[in-house]
Amino acid sequence: MFWKRKRKIKNRSLTGRNKKESISIVVSKREKLISIVKQDANQISHDTYRLESIRVD
Repeated sequence: MFWKRKRKIKNRSLTGRNKKESISIVVSKREKLISIVKQDANQISHDTYRLESIRVD
């Protein structure tokens, strides 16, 4: 009997911060999207971009 494996959604995420703000970047290989969230004390901004190509080194 063979089982069909579910594909895991693999996202890569990067987070960082300095004294004034924090940033989070999530790359979705399957959906070919990049999501960027920046947050400081006064505001939050969220941007989404469509990937034109993906290259893994």
